[in-house]
Amino acid sequence: MNAKVVNILKTYGIPADGFGTSEDSSVKNVLTGSVPGAKALPLWLALRDAHPDTGVWPVIRGDASDQREEFEYDPAATLRGVPSGSVREVLRPRLEEQLEILGKLIPDLSVDGNLTLEDLARRVDQSGIHSFSGKGGGREPWPTTSEHTELDLHSTRNVLSKKMFRNVSLSLVVDAQPHEIPAWLDFGNWNECPKPELQVAVLREWGRKYGAVPICLTNDVLECAVSKPPQTEEEALSLASEQWIFCDDIVGQGTQSVRRLAMEIWRSPQWFFWWD
Repeated sequence: MNAKVVNILKTYGIPADGFGTSEDSSVKNVLTGSVPGAKALPLWLALRDAHPDTGVWPVIRGDASDQREEFEYDPAATLRGVPSGSVREVLRPRLEEQLEILGKLIPDLSVDGNLTLEDLARRVDQSGIHSFSGKGGGREPWPTTSEHTELDLHSTRNVLSKKMFRNVSLSLVVDAQPHEIPAWLDFGNWNECPKPELQVAVLREWGRKYGAVPICLTNDVLECAVSKPPQTEEEALSLASEQWIFCDDIVGQGTQSVRRLAMEIWRSPQWFFWWD
């Protein structure tokens, strides 16, 4: 293991020999160990800051007692299949699938070349199909201050009690760029969760524009730390429209409107994605 990484772990009282590869995995540059939940975030921040020197990217994996089933996979092959293009270009197939569904749910929805993604999101919000009440929501006043100013991770806490896990798993991915993490951890391609190739492409582009990097990757959750979040209502609505196509569940089973999602990510240092 990289000497600087060993020293950072030692600073937090965590032995480096507690990290290793899975016996069933052929991927040898993903080292996983257990760390106290209370130390997970500050440790992640220290390892993140050291990444330019170490090439080791840290990823919090959630409750250490939650066993994960290992399957054979080939990260290099996944990375070779990552599409090029902008976020909207690589999300186009998912958008087309969404349009087919929306056309059945919203009978008067007319889609033509002049309809922007933002316009589509507004139409969907007005229809109320994502609202638990089934009614279109009004235009809530835009907030004057952001509710989210510091990182507060979901993946280090019990979803019901909100208590921090005693221990969480932490993976150290050697010789990896942050946006490549879904490929190295084989995350995605089940239910509505995008294939790892698509996630890598989206994170690549969001990383360039917003400074978004993966901080947590559990069985069904991706959390990102964001250094350049959208600063205006227009920017937030544009990004929220993309995130809705990327992960419909955060709207359909979460905020209930793309506009409310935009309010959550406006000036926020973190993003949350969850797939049922």
